[in-house]
Amino acid sequence: MLWTLYRYDPRPDWDIVVTTSPAESNNGNGSNWRIDRTSYQGTDAADFFTAMVKVRHGFAHQDGAETPPHRAGIVNVTPSGKISIQSHHAENSISAVLQMAIQSTIGLSNALGMTGNFRWKTKMTEAGWADILTNTPVAAIITTSGDWSHHPWLGP
Repeated sequence: MLWTLYRYDPRPDWDIVVTTSPAESNNGNGSNWRIDRTSYQGTDAADFFTAMVKVRHGFAHQDGAETPPHRAGIVNVTPSGKISIQSHHAENSISAVLQMAIQSTIGLSNALGMTGNFRWKTKMTEAGWADILTNTPVAAIITTSGDWSHHPWLGP
């Protein structure tokens, strides 16, 4: 839709970070505890989002016919071919959507030549966005760009 209306493709602007486990990045071997972080950019971020949609669709409709692709941070396919979904995958889903939405909004604003600042709203903090986005490229953009006001990373 963004391309149809504005000739803007958001994928080059996507740079997301999600938590992962050793099992996800080591062919299904190791702990399922989230101790690592994985970065996806551009089309890799789009592939992450595609895997997220497939796994959520499969669970919602109990559709086991199409196994989602292994993608660290959202779905782990074990060496025996089973799908392993961990609690951090749900958090990563929310985080990835927020990261992509904010980066797409910034990118579209830039593509359209819009001027002015973005404002971090109190409701965003109340919804837990600050905690979810801490230590992500989005938080770095918000903190350093000078284009955001009232954000939680303003400092003293």
